[in-house]
Amino acid sequence: MASSDGTLAKGGSKPQDLLEAARTYEPLIPAAVVDYYLKRSGCIMKDEDLVAIVGLAAQKLACDIATETSARWFGREGSDLKRKASQTNDDGEKKPKLTSRDLEGSLLKIGVNSDPPPYFIGPDG
Repeated sequence: MASSDGTLAKGGSKPQDLLEAARTYEPLIPAAVVDYYLKRSGCIMKDEDLVAIVGLAAQKLACDIATETSARWFGREGSDLKRKASQTNDDGEKKPKLTSRDLEGSLLKIGVNSDPPPYFIGPDG
């Protein structure tokens, strides 16, 4: 939300600065992909700047999930030194093997429930 002087409440910069940054920044998720998924979910945006801002938000979310998942892997591997399941690269360093358990914990931390609905559990249920 903007305050009375036109600045953003948390960031302290003007909304125009965010729009300018969205115009000049080259996101990892192309605008066409963002626009496609927005349309599939029923949101048709004609303003390309808004699509760019949604793309930046999606990129930030994906980056946060990947960072948290990596941190969980490093924490798990550090506490389980006897485990030798991880492969090593040419330098003798461990390659991260991120598991669905790491990803589920990361998603739960940001409020995304990755459990399947009860009617998908099995054919007998």
